[in-house]
Order: sequence, then C-alpha cells, then structure tokens
Amino acid sequence: MSLVVCTYNRAKSLGGCLDAIAKIRPPAGVNFEFILVDNGSTDHTRAVFEDWQGSFPFPAHRIFEIAKGVGNGLNRGYRNSHGAIVAFTDDDCYPDPGFASAVLAAFQDPAVGVVTGRILLFDPDDAPLTIETSQVAQIFPAGKYVRPGQFTGANLSFRREALDAIGGFDPLFGPGSYIGSGADCDAASRVCRAGWDGKYDPRIVVHHHHGRKEADSAALHRRYAIGSGGYHMKLLLEGRQSRHFMRYIGGLPKKLLRHPATLLWEAIGAARFLKHPPRWTVRPRKRAVERRREDEPAEPQNDAERRQRKRAGE
Repeated sequence: MSLVVCTYNRAKSLGGCLDAIAKIRPPAGVNFEFILVDNGSTDHTRAVFEDWQGSFPFPAHRIFEIAKGVGNGLNRGYRNSHGAIVAFTDDDCYPDPGFASAVLAAFQDPAVGVVTGRILLFDPDDAPLTIETSQVAQIFPAGKYVRPGQFTGANLSFRREALDAIGGFDPLFGPGSYIGSGADCDAASRVCRAGWDGKYDPRIVVHHHHGRKEADSAALHRRYAIGSGGYHMKLLLEGRQSRHFMRYIGGLPKKLLRHPATLLWEAIGAARFLKHPPRWTVRPRKRAVERRREDEPAEPQNDAERRQRKRAGE
C-alpha cells in the first residue's frame, strides 16, 4: 500500500501531517510506503521532510514535481509508487493510526475501485467546512452518476488497476489548476464509469486542520462551484454521459436556493473547461498507462533553471 501527499509551500504546517503519518500502523506483513510530492515549493519543505524522514519506520520518499497543480502532483506520486492500493490525503490532514488497516479492509471486495471515508475537524474552532461525518457506509454502483462532494481528496484511495484504467488524475482540475477544484470527483467518477464500484467507508478517518472560518465559506463555495461546472461540462462532452449531465441540471434549483450565485460560478467553470479541454475527453476504458521512468530529472536548484525547464517543456 502507498500513501501519497502533495504539498506546496506549507512547510510551517506540514510537520503535523507528517507526525500523524508516522503513527500509522499497517497490518503485519503489508508493505507500506509514503511519498511526499513537492509541487515546486520555494520554502523549507525539503528540510522539514528530511528532518522527519529518519523517524518513519517505513520507506519514505520526496519527489519534486515542477508542473503546477495538484493533478500533476498526484499523478507523479502514484506513478512512482508501488502499492496495489494507493491512498491520498492532504498536507493539512492527520490520518488516524488505523488508517492503512481501514483502507485495505475497504478494498476486500474486488469490485471496488475507489474509496473515501470520514473527514473530521481537527480544530473545533474551525468552520465545519469540507468535512464528512456520516457513520453509515455507502456503495456507489459502477456506471452511476457521481455528485461533487461524494468523494473528497482529503480522504481518497484507489485500486492501482482502476487508476491505470483511467490514466490517472486530470491536471485541468484541482487546486493550482486552471479550473481550481474537482480533481477528486472527476477521477472517482471516471473510475465508476470504467466499471468499478465506489465506496464510502466510515472506518477510514482523517482529521482536517484546514484553519478556515465562516468568513471563508463564500470563497470556498465559489471555487467548488467553478470545479463543478467544469466537471459537468466534461460529462456532457464525453458522449453517452448526457444522462449524468441531466441529473446535474435537475439538481440546480436546490443549489440556486442555497447559493444564488451558483449558476454564474458553474458557468465560469464550464467555460474554462471548453477553453482548455484535456486530452482524455473520451469514454473511459480499462487500460494500462506507462509508468514514469525511474531516472526522473533532478529537481531544479534555482529560479533560472526552473525558467529554463519551463521553456523546454519539462
């Protein structure tokens, strides 16, 4: 099993996430590894990781990914991992010690390709945003519509075979991307449409230390609405997915009652997708993808080298 975290310039808060990961105890006999993907940080993220690395009882690696966006970072992490199950959490989340055991238990059913779980507040003074507290397990059958919010990147795991089948995450979605959110929902949806069941398992627990207050909720909703618009436009253009798009249209009146500006922000997200459609706007199918070579280029050492790599298209 592999656990992947993508980070960018969060050295001050990364230590809490790493300390929680160090307390994870996988079942006996399970090969467990941790991969930190540094998505171009310019702070002391590297030093924080290296200071912590020696205390971790399992293999731990830091990989530098210069291509901006969490989708690129997560793809780099999973393609350089080795586990048959690949779990993801955020750099402001603290997995429970039983996280690995719970994730592996959720994948005992070979029909399950993607799993999410509970996301609890770490700081009770934070606003109750981006959390999931239900203790009722749920199955999302293959081929069914996946609604934004049903799968969340703070607590998200995949069977490697399922990730390979869809070609990984779409870099157009997620924090740091052009659309800005939705990488988790898009990937989970494509896995389900490729023939795998999805699952919500409340035994898998992370605590989210996001630091947001009620005043931050409007901006957060705007970002998620833009991601939702891009995701649903992608469904519409993929062909044979129009029924999923109509499910989305049917749910718009409720959204507008809660947040009147929703339609505007989702329209912006749809327009952004139309401007930069990804290369895999196709019906997903089960297929293998080429793994990254082991001899990846070393990370750039200065700003001049970073600019040179960007011009060269690395």
